[in-house]
Amino acid sequence: MNVRLLPLFILFLAGQMSATEFAPWFGNQYQFEARWKALYQKYNHIGSHPYQADDLFTQLSLSFSPDPALSGEAEILFADTRYRDFGFDSGKVTGRYLLLDDIVGDPVSLTMGLSLAFPIYRGLHDISSLHHGMIETEAHLAIGKEYSYLNQWHQRQYALLGVGIATQGSPWLHFLCSWEKRLCVGWTFELFAKSLLGFGKRKVHVSKFNGYGAIAHRSLDLGAKINYILDFSGVVTFEYVYRVLARNYPQNTHLVQLMYFYPFSL
Repeated sequence: MNVRLLPLFILFLAGQMSATEFAPWFGNQYQFEARWKALYQKYNHIGSHPYQADDLFTQLSLSFSPDPALSGEAEILFADTRYRDFGFDSGKVTGRYLLLDDIVGDPVSLTMGLSLAFPIYRGLHDISSLHHGMIETEAHLAIGKEYSYLNQWHQRQYALLGVGIATQGSPWLHFLCSWEKRLCVGWTFELFAKSLLGFGKRKVHVSKFNGYGAIAHRSLDLGAKINYILDFSGVVTFEYVYRVLARNYPQNTHLVQLMYFYPFSL
């Protein structure tokens, strides 16, 4: 990472960003939810190729629920990698619909959604960025359950299945499962696992990389995060992820993330 970009990185940490929200519980109606996330990624191999990478991604998102059963989210992603200096990577929009809501008496919460991502050319050809094509579409279904005590949840879990296709290459599957526990006033702890399976036919080649759409990639990440709820001023999250399995994908990968979440109304 270019040292000259450090002030920009610090400024972004003060802002809002996050990956797509998949948990099957929406925010309050007519309330915006802003997120700023800074993610550091380090790995030393991809496929059979040695490849030393120290990458920084900064993502900003804004979500809104115009109806108790609807949620929309828009995101932008910036990247600073071995392949390129800091700059815009991609944009993404997501819409979700709440089919069942366990908070109001249904046995589980169930959501379905659709995400569209639009990477730039250099983002698609950056081996550190997960892009399959110039336009990517992913349909996803999430199911979850909260267990409450008095007037708040004390434990919850959810699972997600996503199916994606891009303007080039083959489809992929996206899996995610999460378990979250409230520790004490203001603190929650989460364990999660996520996996991606690309159904391409080719092996990854560092010198001839045109996106992951045609690549037979596999990955399994295990992670943990801790959240601290600030009184009336949002949530701060620290997250660590380690990639325990990778094929035609960055290996021995460590990911560290810092996120700030801020809900507000106009």
